Amino acid sequence: MITIHLQNGTFATKKANDFDASVRVLTRATNVLRDMPLAAIVEVLHTFGRNIMRNRELAALPGAGYIALWLSRENLLELIEVNYRGAQFHSYTPGPTGYRICLEPRGIISHFVAGNIPHLTFFSLMLGLLSKNASLVKVPGEHVSYMLQLLRALGAVRARSGGRTYSGRDLLKTIVVASFSSKQVAAAEGFSLAADARIVWGGAEAVESIKGLPERAHTETIIFGPKYSFGVFDAASVTSRDFEQLLAKAASDVVLFNQMACSSPHVYFFEKSRFPLRRIGEMLARALETMPERLKRSRTSPELGMRILNERARYLLDPKLDIIAPKHMGWSIFMNTDVALEEPIQGGSIYLKEVRSLAEVVPLITRKIQAVSVAIRSPRARVQFAEEIASRGVDRVVPHGSLHDFTLPWDGVPALSRLVRWTILKD
Repeated sequence: MITIHLQNGTFATKKANDFDASVRVLTRATNVLRDMPLAAIVEVLHTFGRNIMRNRELAALPGAGYIALWLSRENLLELIEVNYRGAQFHSYTPGPTGYRICLEPRGIISHFVAGNIPHLTFFSLMLGLLSKNASLVKVPGEHVSYMLQLLRALGAVRARSGGRTYSGRDLLKTIVVASFSSKQVAAAEGFSLAADARIVWGGAEAVESIKGLPERAHTETIIFGPKYSFGVFDAASVTSRDFEQLLAKAASDVVLFNQMACSSPHVYFFEKSRFPLRRIGEMLARALETMPERLKRSRTSPELGMRILNERARYLLDPKLDIIAPKHMGWSIFMNTDVALEEPIQGGSIYLKEVRSLAEVVPLITRKIQAVSVAIRSPRARVQFAEEIASRGVDRVVPHGSLHDFTLPWDGVPALSRLVRWTILKD
């Protein structure tokens, strides 16, 4: 049985056997998006972002501050420019090679979203709105309340654009929020077959399962699958005045999302300097200990707790290894001499390694790497390092403290541009 939480702009929990009614509702609702200029959608979302921070209850939600910043008019317009390159919806404009280009939505997007990050579903949904597609969203059960709270607030928004007033409630009519068990094969197949485009977020097992679902011949599928992230510091950064500030930013990347995101770092490499690795570890430990309690003491499952304890024991018993860990389970620092990418433990577990040169890190890069956070003092050296690791598979090279910033392209994919049809008119 499928549970529908939002449909046709109405919040009411009801049961359904399939998605047929939802598809009919969303098909009609595509006209709402066609009639609403993209600039108006941006203004509604921008106003919604400002309202989040004015509402104490919304502002207390996990990730609310970042959501509000992401919804700023400036950021949304930048994403649109990067993805659409000046092309317009429903109107032909001159293209680069003599013909004219017009953007059209694909229709209905089915969103398959992992349950590791509460606001991941929200960002996936924003991709639907900014590409003017209707959205059929499968929300993990533990995040239903979170999403509905945000969407109710979106429905209350009114914003002016082009001399007219637009409502967030109109946007809600283009969204169906549903939940169902991953074991419900018929529901998953219907969810997939409803889509003109699919966005898939998840681990290897979930991605493979969804890839095996039936789909229509024209369906576009964007997969944000399992990835790995880490960070580097060159010697000049380690000995700089702002090194402790850099470590504080690196610490925030470690503790966010309990290291369950693909953008979470699991290893930091430090170029050899006058600072021994143990001293760097102690400095990072201070930074980790100053993190907010709600981040530092994330809920630890029995399985995660056992993985952390086992690794702590291994490091404590081996004289060749070094460890810094508090009595609580909020974070752990493991230090060894292997120039390698360690298997993720999560729960604030970070490996520190010293290398003679950051060039030693480059051979570790594969297409499995999503992002690398870097502190390289020389701008020229930073660009050169970025070019080397990008050629081997890295999708994002960013400063420490910004690994989790949701930018487009993401995982090397300009998602908005793939969620529309680029139609041409040749004279």
